Amino acid sequence: MENLTELEQARSRNHQLLEEQATANSLKENKPTKEIWKDVLGYKGLYKVSNLGNIKSLPRRVRCMRKSYRKFISTRLSPGRKMKVYTSNKGYQDLDLCKKGKITSKLVHILVLEAFVGKCPKGMQCCHGIKGPSVNTLDNLRWGTISSNNKEDKIRDGVALFGNRNHATKMKESEVKKIKRYLRKMSYIDLYKKLKIKSRNLKARIKAIAKEETWYWLKL
Repeated sequence: MENLTELEQARSRNHQLLEEQATANSLKENKPTKEIWKDVLGYKGLYKVSNLGNIKSLPRRVRCMRKSYRKFISTRLSPGRKMKVYTSNKGYQDLDLCKKGKITSKLVHILVLEAFVGKCPKGMQCCHGIKGPSVNTLDNLRWGTISSNNKEDKIRDGVALFGNRNHATKMKESEVKKIKRYLRKMSYIDLYKKLKIKSRNLKARIKAIAKEETWYWLKL
């Protein structure tokens, strides 16, 4: 009986430790990301951007003009504040920044990447992740090629003209899945022999599937 009681106590302690560990992991996963601020590229001392996609202006002295004469009369201290952003019909956010009296419209996702990653490499553009175009946190942004950006966005939004949605496709999704099952067991060359395929076009399609040049998005 004593051994049984000790065993039950050990199990109870082990169960309690597992629950505590699970709770700690859950809190760690749900812990909010620390907000880090950096200067907006080209606007040092004027604006800062954070890794969470927020923009703020910094306290500074600005010139005051008399509207009727458009004449400089004095300066005043402008307090720093969180900047208001505008969202387009496509979900992209932008705002107006001012420097030396000149107002320029800037896209928020570009400001975030330029500050934390660097200038956009030649031939690339900003790519949003699975969270969508209105979420400008650093973990949802990257520099990527135009073609990869378009493909990933269309797949994410479920509007990609792939497979049965594409009227020009030569194969059905069910046929491709069958080919993929074969390719798990053999090479595409062995598959030609097994199915006695002689058509060059069909051989080229199977080879492209095997090398994941086409139908790479279709999972079994």
